[in-house]
Amino acid sequence: MNLRKISVSNVEKARGLINAFAKAHKLKAEAEVKLVWIYPDLVENDAAIGCPCFACDCQKKVNSGKTENGIVYVKAFASQNANVAKFIPLKKGMVSFFEEITEGEEFSLKDKQNRFPVQNYQFVHGEIVEKP
Repeated sequence: MNLRKISVSNVEKARGLINAFAKAHKLKAEAEVKLVWIYPDLVENDAAIGCPCFACDCQKKVNSGKTENGIVYVKAFASQNANVAKFIPLKKGMVSFFEEITEGEEFSLKDKQNRFPVQNYQFVHGEIVEKP
C-alpha cells in the first residue's frame, strides 16, 4: 500500500511558498504561519481540508479598491505541485476555522477511502516528523 509523503515539512519552507504565492497573486499575507487543520466554511460545510496545512490570514485588494480577507494555505501532504498553495476568500457570512496543531502535538492521518494506511506524525520544532 502507498504511503503519504510530506511535500512541505516545515514552517520555513511553507512561509517561502506562501510568500511566493502571495506575491504572484498580489496578496498581503500575515507573517505568522501555523500548522492547522482548515475548515474552510463552517456555514456551508464543516469538513476539513483533507490534510494538515501551513496557513495564515491574508488580504487581497479587489477591483473596487476594497480589501477582501482570506486564507493562504500550503498543503503539507500535497499529491501534486499544482495543488500545494491555495487562496480561500472569506465571503460575507462565511466562517472559517483553524484547528492549530501545536508544538509537540501528535496527529494521525486517516483515509476514508482506504487508499493509505493510518500514519502518525508529530509537529516538533516547526517540522512535521513521521512517528514509527
